[in-house]
Amino acid sequence: MQDWFYYVLALLTHEFFHYAAAKLFFKQGMTIGLTAGGFRAEWKGSLPEKSRQCFIYASGPIGNFAAALVIFVMPIGAAVKNKLIYSNIFIGLFNLIPIYPMDGGNILLIILYDFIGSERTYSIMKRIGIRVRLVLIAAGLVLCIAANNPSLLVAIAFMPGAKSMKRTVKSLNLNALIHRRERILKRRAYPVRHILVLKEVLLGEVLSLLEYDQFHIIHIADETMKLICEITEQQLIDAMVKENAAKTLEEVFLKPTDVS
Repeated sequence: MQDWFYYVLALLTHEFFHYAAAKLFFKQGMTIGLTAGGFRAEWKGSLPEKSRQCFIYASGPIGNFAAALVIFVMPIGAAVKNKLIYSNIFIGLFNLIPIYPMDGGNILLIILYDFIGSERTYSIMKRIGIRVRLVLIAAGLVLCIAANNPSLLVAIAFMPGAKSMKRTVKSLNLNALIHRRERILKRRAYPVRHILVLKEVLLGEVLSLLEYDQFHIIHIADETMKLICEITEQQLIDAMVKENAAKTLEEVFLKPTDVS
């Protein structure tokens, strides 16, 4: 049996545990699709709580390690057993690498986001991603030359980059902002942050400026820095749900009669 078949089995085991954990701890579950770079999971609907996200991400590697342990005690041939154990341990460890979109990277992203907010998280994860990718490319070249195996280089080539990670950070932001009202009512007081943006800025771009643990008042200005109006973050979220994130503040909040 070809060695790649054992890795496919380990990948299927990995994704099964992701899917099962998502169905168990998040009623909307997730979808798992096949891409050029391997399997790719997407949340259905809104995001689950961050602690549940971390557990669901961790369930894949945990499933691989559990499978390796079960295989170790199974009465099967030594050669097949060793390959199954090795492939599961390799897939489990590989997915714990702290680079987006690996499971380890997603968990690290969520933890950083909780402590330092969206912008710093994105910046740190981007730097980590570049460094780890360079190490993986070097390892992939060695593997390709020494064992004539280009699989690692192919996986890296099709691995989503910074744009995909930015979308994930924005999703965390939006999910946190949607549930902010509950936190404000519970705490009864909340820090406020003021942001000045020009009227041509897109709704989605403004969303990326909002921080997790502050309530925002957004001041809209024209090119002369004249303040035209102000909106709250809740108005921005409502507008994104009703309108389109690609629309500008001027298109959504400023009527023609309001523009001087």
